[in-house]
Amino acid sequence: MNRNTTSILYNRSLEEACQLFVKEQCHYFPVVNDADELVGVLSTLDVLSIAIDYIENGKRNSKKKNTPLKVEDLMKRDPFRIQADAAVQQALDIFENEQCWALLVLSGNTLVGIVTSFDLVNYFTHQSRYSVDL
Repeated sequence: MNRNTTSILYNRSLEEACQLFVKEQCHYFPVVNDADELVGVLSTLDVLSIAIDYIENGKRNSKKKNTPLKVEDLMKRDPFRIQADAAVQQALDIFENEQCWALLVLSGNTLVGIVTSFDLVNYFTHQSRYSVDL
């Protein structure tokens, strides 16, 4: 789990989100409202889907054609979540059953981190170094 999770406000521009992805070198941002409440998640794939649509169709897919896209226009609402004290198996089950790539980690209702499928690959890679086949 990455505890150094940077969140982004729902009303930030697409340009600001792209700059933050580059600066932070990550693929997911929890999205929060003005009260710092979790309202969604934004991924680089969400941003790329808009770019691909624009390239293929020459237009953007937005109800507000003359206004810049905001994070809230692209984010996934009601993101997949897991409690910080959950077992690794529970995370694996969610990844498999929901076919998602990231889980927001909460302690109660407070965001404390994010775990991605890559984190689990790292976890199992390190586990296998210390296991012994009998």
